[in-house]
Amino acid sequence: VDCYVGHSGHSYSLIISPSLPLLVLVVLAASPQRSSLIHNICSIVDIKDMVLPRCIRTLLYLGLIDHCLAKSNSFGRPAASFLPDIRGGLVADIDILDHEAEISDEALLEQELERCNGVIIDPHLHLAPWFNAIDNPAEVLLEELAANNITYGMLYDPYAKVDGHVFPYDVNTKTASIAEASQGRIFSLASLNTTHENWEEHREFEMDRLRRGLEHPCVLGTKLAPPHTCLPLEGPIMDDIMQVVSESSKKVLAIHIGTTPFCGPMGKLFGVKCNCAEECVNPALLVPKIEKHPDVTFLLLHSGHEFLPSGSEFNYDFKFVDVCIGMAKKYPHVYLSLSAMFAQDPDGTLRYPGGAEIVRKMKEAGVT
Repeated sequence: VDCYVGHSGHSYSLIISPSLPLLVLVVLAASPQRSSLIHNICSIVDIKDMVLPRCIRTLLYLGLIDHCLAKSNSFGRPAASFLPDIRGGLVADIDILDHEAEISDEALLEQELERCNGVIIDPHLHLAPWFNAIDNPAEVLLEELAANNITYGMLYDPYAKVDGHVFPYDVNTKTASIAEASQGRIFSLASLNTTHENWEEHREFEMDRLRRGLEHPCVLGTKLAPPHTCLPLEGPIMDDIMQVVSESSKKVLAIHIGTTPFCGPMGKLFGVKCNCAEECVNPALLVPKIEKHPDVTFLLLHSGHEFLPSGSEFNYDFKFVDVCIGMAKKYPHVYLSLSAMFAQDPDGTLRYPGGAEIVRKMKEAGVT
């Protein structure tokens, strides 16, 4: 798998091998047409001697492909029940280019499309609030994907806690329905509402919500956003979630790890109640569950990146990045995602600096 990603002057090239313990997802915006919905792109190309269904190509970012490629040779694990058993030799090599090199968006996009045979995947899509007012959201999203040269997308949202606001739709139903109407171009992840004051009162309903969500054919796993939903990474709620995930046929858990801009002024602006205390953002708290469930693929979204400025109450000076890297190095079923780290403001300024240093740390640690 040759994964080339770039964002304006920032470019990286990775070639992943089954002899390596971790598939690092590098997702950056490469299109010259900026999008409010689409902010991460990973291009997958050159899958030699393999015939991959469209859904499998989309799964590369999630770590689901680990059952078919990276792990089938390295760790001898069988394919997941809903994925074909694909085996193949891949080249092990890492080359990080000068992230300060000058290259235009247009030139980078042209190079990217050539390298990936025209197939670009955006693995981290969220719904904008105004999408609910659209009669044909799948068609609109597909148009935006096409306008940004994106072939496949992954769509998901958490059940966030918003002051004085009730979502006019069920998140799982909405995202799955858009995926279903996309004709195989969009897939989704299921979630559940963990913001209830009394979890025991709502426990059975929410666990059933997640179970039903995972049964949808367009849903490929579970998504959690602990800081956005004030979900402690330890405790009975996470225990219940792990029970559902481990008993399902789609044993993939994608978890937002690290802080969020919504723990700052943005959260107050939109009335979103968040918790960026360590109980909701420290990945080390997941270790007991990771060790208990070796058959579950854990994807640590954002890899502990800092989304709040230095000096903020909940800025941890990137210490959770080091924890994530250590976990991915130790546990073969833990994967890292770099989504949103290279997001830009309209003037080209990196919104959340530090991504290039994180990539270098991963390379130095051999977590590739």
